[in-house]
Amino acid sequence: MTRAFELATNGEGAVNPNPLVGAVVVAGLKIIGEGWHQQFGGPHAEVNALSEAGEAANGSTLYVTLEHPVVIMERRLRAPIASSPPESDVWFTP
Repeated sequence: MTRAFELATNGEGAVNPNPLVGAVVVAGLKIIGEGWHQQFGGPHAEVNALSEAGEAANGSTLYVTLEHPVVIMERRLRAPIASSPPESDVWFTP
């Protein structure tokens, strides 16, 4: 999660009014994908991280930072669930 928080700061000044979001895909003890929300209207952090991980994301764990739990349920969760590889763990933190 620490790395996901670090990545989130890369979007500072470019994603407003959206929150800063970072994501890390981990398989075993190795980071296989990283991403952040890079610009308003662009792909979300989790999509970028899963894209970087590619097929290796199957069976992995996705760690995602988010601003508010309400945002997770209303807007953010739809894209990651659709993009998440089958049989993977997805972890969010507000």
